[in-house]
Amino acid sequence: MAVVVYKCNVCKREIELQRNTKGLESTNHCTITHGCRGELYQTKVLEDFVRGQFPPDVAGLDNWQQRKVLHNHDQTIERMEWNIIHNMGTFPSVQVFVDRPIEGNEDNREEIFPTDIIIINKNSLTLTFDRPWSGIAQLIARSSDPQLLQQREFPTPTPETGAVGYQLSNNGALTIATRTVDPEYGIESDPTFIELELTYITPEGNEVPITYTVDDQPSINSPWVNYNQVIIKGKVYTVRSFNILVPEITNPIPDIVNNSNFRITGIDRTVVGGSPDTPIRSLYTGEAFILLATSPYTIVDKVNNQVIDPSLVTSTNNPFSLFYNLGEVYADISIAQTIFPPVRETTE
Repeated sequence: MAVVVYKCNVCKREIELQRNTKGLESTNHCTITHGCRGELYQTKVLEDFVRGQFPPDVAGLDNWQQRKVLHNHDQTIERMEWNIIHNMGTFPSVQVFVDRPIEGNEDNREEIFPTDIIIINKNSLTLTFDRPWSGIAQLIARSSDPQLLQQREFPTPTPETGAVGYQLSNNGALTIATRTVDPEYGIESDPTFIELELTYITPEGNEVPITYTVDDQPSINSPWVNYNQVIIKGKVYTVRSFNILVPEITNPIPDIVNNSNFRITGIDRTVVGGSPDTPIRSLYTGEAFILLATSPYTIVDKVNNQVIDPSLVTSTNNPFSLFYNLGEVYADISIAQTIFPPVRETTE
C-alpha cells in the first residue's frame, strides 16, 4: 500500500502515513508537533514498496502526543450537583442528557443545560442543576493540547503590596531577549553589553529616566539563567537580565516610589564599531521581548508561549501596563502576546 507524505502549514514538519483507501486522504489537524494548531495537507504519494517513517525530531518542539478527547459521565443517582473527574487535561465542552421517562419509553433522555458549570481544574468539574437529575454528561476536549488552555495564576492585591498584575522580575532581576538593529545601516548585532533606558513615571506624573548597562548573561535570579540564546518568531535573540534596583529606587527617600509606571524608552544604537557615547534610540517592534515566568521563578517555571514586546508600551499606547512596586516590576497581562512556536533554546 502506498505511503502519503503530509506537511503541516504551521510547524512546516512532514510525516509519512499509510494511504487510506477507505476514507478521506487527509488527517486534517497536525499530528506531528505537540500543541501545533496547524493542518496537514498532502504533498506527494510514495511508491507502494516504501515504508512510512516518523518525522525527525526538531530542537525546541515536542512531538505530538495522542490523548483522551471524549469522556462520558454516568450519573445513576439523582443529584443537584454532578461531580465529574474526566482526566482530559483541558477544559471541555459539556452536553447533558437527563433521564425523563415518558409513556411508552422508560429510557427516554432529553438534553438540558446545567444551571452552572464550575471548573475545578483541568481534570475535573462540577455541574449544578435547579433540581435533582440522573442521566449522562458527554465531555469533549476543546483543544488537542492541554497546555494551550492551561489557566495561569496571577498575583492578587494584598494590603502589604497593593500589586495587581503579572510579576516580571524576581528579586529585582528583569529578563529580556534582544535582537538589536543599527537603523542607519540595517545591520543586526547583539554586543556583549548594551544600554537600556527605562523611564519611570511617578504617581505625581514626574518622569525619571534611568539608563541600565545590561550584559549578555542572565542573572542567577532569572528563571532563564540556563539559556544564552532563544528563538522567538523564527529569529535568534540574546537572553539578558539586569537588576532594576538602583539608588533612585533604594535610597531612603527614593525618586521612584511604589506604583510608579515605567516604559522602556531607549536602547543602544549598536553601530558596528560604535563607541560608548553612541546615542540611545527608541525600540523597534520585535527588537526586544520581556521573557516571562511564574512563581516560584525556578528554571522550570518559564512561560514559553507568551512574551511582552515593550515597544508597544508608550506614553499613548498602553501607558499604565508596566509598573513598579516594592522591589519588583509587574505587567498587565493583557499586553502579553501568545506565540507559536513557543520560545525555545537555540542548538548552537
